[in-house]
Amino acid sequence: MARQRKGRRKRVWKDWTPRQPTGEGGALVSEYPKATIRLPPDVLELLEQLANGEQRPRWRVLVDAIRDYAEAKGKPPK
Repeated sequence: MARQRKGRRKRVWKDWTPRQPTGEGGALVSEYPKATIRLPPDVLELLEQLANGEQRPRWRVLVDAIRDYAEAKGKPPK
């Protein structure tokens, strides 16, 4: 008697769609340079609340905040 395999079903091409690039202008976010920062717990919580409230990734909230700050200082992005 043949044994039947249990577990995950084999992925079929029609069930799988590749992720679309989510960076600016269709760029791959994985190709962006990495930056690591330490934040006070209250600031991290605020960042997470903003990101969740807008249903956006944290990195996009940070990018917008940095650009807005630079613009307010009179240094527009290049």
